[in-house]
Amino acid sequence: MKIVFGILLTSLAIIVISFQSLGIDIVIILLASAMIANGILRIIIAIVEKNLPIWYKVLTTLVGIITIFFGIVTLIFAQYGTYPLIILLSIIFIFDGLTRIMYSMIN
Repeated sequence: MKIVFGILLTSLAIIVISFQSLGIDIVIILLASAMIANGILRIIIAIVEKNLPIWYKVLTTLVGIITIFFGIVTLIFAQYGTYPLIILLSIIFIFDGLTRIMYSMIN
């Protein structure tokens, strides 16, 4: 598995070096994809975990939906550069942080 990731990373690095203008676009696409994956995992955790409080499951599901939405928006508007990505990531981190703070205060 490590060799596969090594080959993928090396290939991606060569593409970025060859087409330097694609570098930022690739990073934006990867971060937006990570945001979407994070949102999906949050929803799955809210569904699968049986011992979480109901309010936390609802909150986690809402944050997951918001994260997926912002990830899709980031993919759609990737051509506008890094500023929208910074704003969207900041909003996601605020929601994520508040969710974790609320959960830690209860437990």
